[in-house]
Amino acid sequence: APGPVFFAMSEGLISDVGCIYDAVFDHRRAVQREQRFLIDEFETKRGNSTQHKITSARAHLGAVQDKHAPECLAMAAHIGDLRVEIDAVTSLVADVVKATEERATKSLEAAQARESKQAADIKALRTYFAEQCEQIDKGSDAAVQDAVTALSGVAHTA
Repeated sequence: APGPVFFAMSEGLISDVGCIYDAVFDHRRAVQREQRFLIDEFETKRGNSTQHKITSARAHLGAVQDKHAPECLAMAAHIGDLRVEIDAVTSLVADVVKATEERATKSLEAAQARESKQAADIKALRTYFAEQCEQIDKGSDAAVQDAVTALSGVAHTA
């Protein structure tokens, strides 16, 4: 039968095996120590500034919810009306742009027509005066008289 010495030795041996087992396979104590160390370091270095920032942000968020949320909800009720008004204004602007473009096109066409007519009139006058100059060169006094009359008529109308 084992004696009291054996039980004392076996208790020490069991205790040593338990410590070895804990050190090798059970890392909970070491992890908990590391966690405590990191938390202590974090709190020491950061102080209460993080807690203050969180509290401040929470207070600001509460103020925003209390003040701006009702305003936003009230504005949201009028968005449909605003959209209708924007569409109406857009339609009016499109009509004004279309009318302006039509007027500009008509004005441009009228100016081009005037220029074409003036160019045709100038060409006709050049042809007429060229013919008159040929007649003058041939010595026709009637042609000289006609040219002088035509020039005086052009000078009075201009």
